[in-house]
Amino acid sequence: MDYVTDDLVHLDVQSTALDATFFPFEEVLDQLLLLFSRDKWVAQHAATATATDTAIAQFPPSGVAPFRGLVFYAAPFSYLYEPIDEMYFGFRALYCRYLCRLQHISSDPRDILTLTKQFEDLLIEVDPNLFWHLNSIRV
Repeated sequence: MDYVTDDLVHLDVQSTALDATFFPFEEVLDQLLLLFSRDKWVAQHAATATATDTAIAQFPPSGVAPFRGLVFYAAPFSYLYEPIDEMYFGFRALYCRYLCRLQHISSDPRDILTLTKQFEDLLIEVDPNLFWHLNSIRV
């Protein structure tokens, strides 16, 4: 069964074909992300999942809308594992425990808002001139 989101997965994976480092793994990464998008377990076990998230129908079944760059989260696993099943379960575990927080906006201190604030504070502490320069050019 094909989903509308499959085309987004294919486009994201094809963007890695432009990089010679990941090109040999294009088919494997495509399979991995298609499996990921269809896995209902992800929606139920991601660190950011709530009771209401698991009670409603998700699309895609994983609850993770494919976004540009998702393949770069999965790509390092192509170097770590050869069998696709080991690669998938390693990626799924990392995503559900940590990476899902990079797309979750909340006041939880482990989510992206706190992480970006911490980065900003560290940049001000380590190199205030760079921070003010970036701020002046609206970066």
